[in-house]
Amino acid sequence: MKYYIGVDPGAKGALAYITSQGICAVWDYDDPKWQLFLRIVATRQSDGVMAMIESAHAMPKQGVSSMFNFGKNYGRWHGWFDALQIPYQIVTPQKWKKKIFDSAPKKGEDQKQIALDLAHRLYPSISLTGPKGGKKDGRADSLLIARYCQKMEGGKRAMK
Repeated sequence: MKYYIGVDPGAKGALAYITSQGICAVWDYDDPKWQLFLRIVATRQSDGVMAMIESAHAMPKQGVSSMFNFGKNYGRWHGWFDALQIPYQIVTPQKWKKKIFDSAPKKGEDQKQIALDLAHRLYPSISLTGPKGGKKDGRADSLLIARYCQKMEGGKRAMK
């Protein structure tokens, strides 16, 4: 069974996976279950594991403190994959969205809602709400990045 992993690295981000057999799950960044999952997957690399982390960059009007925290989270994801020797690539939001949405959402469109709607249609059994009931676009993005990873069939692409 091959594992395709997608990561939205934000503070409210998540990790999702899809298998070649159609099994999928998603965990928020603050849920330690994704750490156990990565440890297990690292021991099954002969099955095939491919991961993609959404690239991070500074955003206009974002505070220094929040940007620093975002950078720490982004670095932690890299550290986990490096430490467990799980191959991964970095993918820009524009690149995965263009492939998944058949064209990148235009500026001004509610990209979070578009991602939530598509993830809900594709994976209706996966909860896209947080513990307090609010929608979690990090969950949707991580699922869609995992789907992008699967579509790229990365075994044919050079991994980090």
